[in-house]
Amino acid sequence: MNGWQVSVIIPVYCGEEFIADALASIAAQTVPVREIIVIDDGSTDKTAEIVKQYPADNWPAGIRYIYQENRGPHHARNHGLQLAAGNAIAFLDADDTWRPGKLADQLPKLDNADVVIGRTVIMDATGGVPFVLPSLCCALFRKSAFDRIGHFDPDLEFSDDMDWYLRARENGLGIKLHGDVVLEHRRHGANLTRDTDRKQRFHLLMLHKSIMRRREKIAASAPQLPCFNQRESRKAS
Repeated sequence: MNGWQVSVIIPVYCGEEFIADALASIAAQTVPVREIIVIDDGSTDKTAEIVKQYPADNWPAGIRYIYQENRGPHHARNHGLQLAAGNAIAFLDADDTWRPGKLADQLPKLDNADVVIGRTVIMDATGGVPFVLPSLCCALFRKSAFDRIGHFDPDLEFSDDMDWYLRARENGLGIKLHGDVVLEHRRHGANLTRDTDRKQRFHLLMLHKSIMRRREKIAASAPQLPCFNQRESRKAS
């Protein structure tokens, strides 16, 4: 775990109701982070006011608040990646929270992996069973993983996280799953994933992109057979 410095990227759009809880869950970590980068994706509520007033004693670098026009969380995360100074990257959605031991559990595991992914529980759910969610917020990444794989696909308003994981697997990145619960996922009426029609449309686009990449890779690795002209073939016979 020695030498890891974590940059936390929080994309947020109109998150005044929950953003303080997300920040508090980072402050509660038993391992301090290097920086928190909040990318405000065009909020029109009091998000900026809450973030700028949040006590920043836990982070020597404070909280970096960046405002951009509304383009979607995938663009906000890419913006955060461009600014991140740490050699480890963590993401947290503004309406979710981390368990206090998230970084302490995951940083040692990152010594032997490019990405580590923990388990998730539904916030306030009674008797909920922890599960593996293909989310960015329950994971911890080496920053070098993004140098190898690239950032999130700007074409994908949904399923950009799954697309990145697929590209990582296709390129042989070391992804390690572990059983510790690290994320509490909040379900509410404003969750973007409740827009099922758009979600399904972009999920299909993500799968199509994956199929095309695999097809191109197979074609590139196939042996090239010589092409014979029919006339030359007849002469030879």
